[in-house]
Amino acid sequence: MKAVADAGPVIHLSWIARLDVLRGVFEQTFIPLAVREEVLSVPNRTPGVDEIRQAIDQKHLLVMPLPGTQVTLPGFTALGAGEREAILLFEELGADLLITDDALARQAAAVRGIKTTGTLGVLKAAQAKGLIPAVVPLALELRRRGQCISENLIQELLRDEGSG
Repeated sequence: MKAVADAGPVIHLSWIARLDVLRGVFEQTFIPLAVREEVLSVPNRTPGVDEIRQAIDQKHLLVMPLPGTQVTLPGFTALGAGEREAILLFEELGADLLITDDALARQAAAVRGIKTTGTLGVLKAAQAKGLIPAVVPLALELRRRGQCISENLIQELLRDEGSG
C-alpha cells in the first residue's frame, strides 16, 4: 500500500518515536517538498526532528516533488501548502491512502474521493499488524505532548482495545 502524509502525522509520530510504524504498515510513504520543509524548518532541538531527518535520509519517508506547477485546490484555498501538496501528490502517484490529521484537508480529500486516515488510524493499523501492543498509551502521550485528542476518542480506543 502506497501512502502520502502531510506534516501533522509525521510530526506526531516523531513525538512518540514511532515513525517506524509507517514502514511497517505501508510499502511506501511519500511526503511532498512542502511537508519536508515544514517538518524540518524547526530548531534542531525540537522533539522528533532528528527522527524525521533520519527517516528522510534512510528513505523511509520518500520526499517527492510535484511534477506540475499546480499548487492550488479550487474551493480549498485555506489549506496549508503541505496539505495542498499532499493531496496533489496523492493524486499524481495514484496512492492508496492520505495520512492527515487536518480536518480541512480531510474535507478536501473527501470531495476528491480520497481515502484518509490520521495518526491514530496509523497506530491502530500498526497494532493490528502486531507492530505495537496498544494504541491508548501512545494516544495519551500524544495528547500530553499537545495533539488534540478528545476524552471521547480515548474512551473509544479503550473500548476497542478491551474487546480485542
